Amino acid sequence: MGQAKILDEEGVSKTILFNLYGHGNFDLGSYEQFLAGNLVDFEVSQEDIEKSLAELNTAII
Repeated sequence: MGQAKILDEEGVSKTILFNLYGHGNFDLGSYEQFLAGNLVDFEVSQEDIEKSLAELNTAII
């Protein structure tokens, strides 16, 4: 059950903030996958971060 529905059933009035960018096509699909429990946690290694930053620095210079 979603948080908004739980709060409504409990009679609690709170503000729920979420981020929606662009036209929402990608947001809604991701949100649906999240609610279905289908999203997998993904962690980027420090090595991959440093490699990407190095490539950005090369592109900027």
